[in-house]
Amino acid sequence: MTVEAVTIHLLGKSFQLKCPVQETEALKRSAMYLEEQMKKIGENNTLLFENIVVVAALNLAHQFMTLENRNQYLLQNINQRLQHLQSKIEGALFQQAQLELQAAE
Repeated sequence: MTVEAVTIHLLGKSFQLKCPVQETEALKRSAMYLEEQMKKIGENNTLLFENIVVVAALNLAHQFMTLENRNQYLLQNINQRLQHLQSKIEGALFQQAQLELQAAE
């Protein structure tokens, strides 16, 4: 796996990170998103950079956990629906087999 150095900028500060080449664009997009969030937090506050980073991290963690919970709910819902459909299909196949047996008699 090839790794390259990538420089990202957050509120005027530069950070150099090593990143797999195939993930460079995703890292840059993530850094741009993080900087947007940090700017929103800092625009009406006189927080230090470190405090803005902590608030942004907490906000992003909350968003992630919310999406993770929603994803779990949706997966459970899909699994329940699949089980219901499977039961209906099995019932229909059983009825079809019963009809075929009766017709064969």
